Amino acid sequence: MNTFPNLEARVSAQERRQTILDARIEELSQSTATGFKQLSADMTTSMKQLSNDMTASIKHLYDDMTASFKQQVAYQALFEQHLDQRFDAIDQHFAAIDQRLDTMDAHFVSIDQRFDAMDKRIDRMEEGVTSQLTDIKMVLAQVLMRLPEKA
Repeated sequence: MNTFPNLEARVSAQERRQTILDARIEELSQSTATGFKQLSADMTTSMKQLSNDMTASIKHLYDDMTASFKQQVAYQALFEQHLDQRFDAIDQHFAAIDQRLDTMDAHFVSIDQRFDAMDKRIDRMEEGVTSQLTDIKMVLAQVLMRLPEKA
């Protein structure tokens, strides 16, 4: 006894199965193509959005950095201006000190001249005292010569 259906029924069933499988493969292929097209469109949209977002971020960063650099330039200019003013004040202070030192130098020259004059007067006085001492010694010597000698 043959448990299998007859050949014609088996071939007919095989043909139906093959037709169904081919139809399903075709449907899957179309679905996959549609999915890939949709995925491609989604990726294109996402990439455009990402590109736009990055462009906006870069522009924002550029604007921030430009503003920051402008602030830094303004601060640097103000700082240098204040620094120049302080150095000008220091220069004026040193000029005043130099002027006072010049005045002191002139006073020291005057004092040196006065000391030189005093030295000359002291030298003359010493010469006078020395001369007087010499005269006194001579007088004393004459007085001692006239005194009688003790025997």
